[in-house]
Formats: sequence, structure tokens, C-alpha cells
Amino acid sequence: MKRSHLIALPFIALLSLYVESVLAWPRALIGAQIATLPALVIFAALRSDFPALLAVILLGSLWRDALSADPLGLSLLPLAAVGAVVYSNRQIIVGDQFYARFMVGAIAGAAVPLLMLLQLFTLGREPLVGWFFPWQLAVMAVGSGLLVPLYFRLVDWLEQTFLHPVAAPNARSLRRNQIRR
Repeated sequence: MKRSHLIALPFIALLSLYVESVLAWPRALIGAQIATLPALVIFAALRSDFPALLAVILLGSLWRDALSADPLGLSLLPLAAVGAVVYSNRQIIVGDQFYARFMVGAIAGAAVPLLMLLQLFTLGREPLVGWFFPWQLAVMAVGSGLLVPLYFRLVDWLEQTFLHPVAAPNARSLRRNQIRR
């Protein structure tokens, strides 16, 4: 839980949303677009503090809705709900196991689109939902589940590369700086 997450995680969200919107070959190959933002929200809920989680949810949802045809702010509530549930239960979730990260990411990857679909129906919109939707939902869930461990590895690598541990002062220098009476 570092202050660097407050800056790095929204930047990672922006980059992942950009890559998600620019790359067309995964969507053409598997028939569905992998949602990167629910996986990043899960990572932020498991690893970061609350301001970093809030920054990822607010900025990521606004950036995602700006790049899509959805109404602005549509993904805010589902991402906030998923992030709040995981953040409040993160002591229970075994965050260092691959299968736990995968399962939480997969559940979030399926819950966020379903909650967004529920919001669209509540608003009176008519989204394009057909027989192909279960396949798209499964691809989004598995993709988000696989992205959560990748985000853990990416941020660990970034922290090792760019952040250096603070050196603790040695005992000799502490004794030398003490006031003697």
C-alpha cells in the first residue's frame, strides 16, 4: 500500500483502456472484448489503499464510458460495488494465491457487465443482447480472471524497477547523533 499506487494505478487504467480500445484482433479472434477495468479494480481493492481504489474507479469508469457508446457514468456504480465488496472483504480473500485472484477477477469480470446491463434496462435503453451474449460474458469473465494475476506481476515489477527501499540508518549513526548528558 504505497502512495505511488495513487498515481500509477490510474495511469495503468488509462493505458489498459487505450490498448483495449485500439487492439481489434483479440475481439475479432475470440468474438468478444476482454474488459480490463474490472481486473484492475480487483487488484486495487486487494493491494492498494482506499484513495487509490477510488481513483481507479472514478477515473477508469469515466475514461471507459468516454471511449464507449454507453452513457457517461454507467460503469461507475458496478465498478464501485465490486470494488467496495472486495475491499471490505480483502482480509478473508487469500490474495497471494493464483486461483483466488483468478476467481475473484472472473466473478468481477462477469458481475460488472451484468450490472451494467441491468442499469441499461432500468434506464429504458435497448442494448444488443442476443444468443451470443453468454459467450461474450464467459470471455470477459475468464479474461478478467487472467488479468488480475498479470496486474499483480506488472505492478510488482514496476515497484522493483522504479521504487527503491529506504535504507534504515545504522546503529552507529544513531548513537552519534544522540544528545549526551
